[in-house]
Amino acid sequence: MSHHGKESGASPFHDFDIADNKALDELRRKFREQALGKTGEFPAGKLREDDEGGLLFAVGQEHGKVVIEFAEPTTWVGMEAQQALDLASSLIQHAVSVAAELRQILTLET
Repeated sequence: MSHHGKESGASPFHDFDIADNKALDELRRKFREQALGKTGEFPAGKLREDDEGGLLFAVGQEHGKVVIEFAEPTTWVGMEAQQALDLASSLIQHAVSVAAELRQILTLET
């Protein structure tokens, strides 16, 4: 679900000078805190007894590394095949981007 508005000044960015990295970092931190974590739902039923339900996490880049970020300590993650492929695709896209920045050559072994 998403929310939207048409009023001018309704953007969460209006109080931040985007050129100010500290302000942008703080905005990103606040977004992650609100966007990541348990959903409280079991969209495909319980996978096993200790299943705590859906989990939102982020894939990104930080300081020349590909990062998977969770809101809290997580022991395991299960997903459907398409979701696993989507995660793999996202990891590869970020790996290629990081490698390009660092001028590295990547190889994929199967």
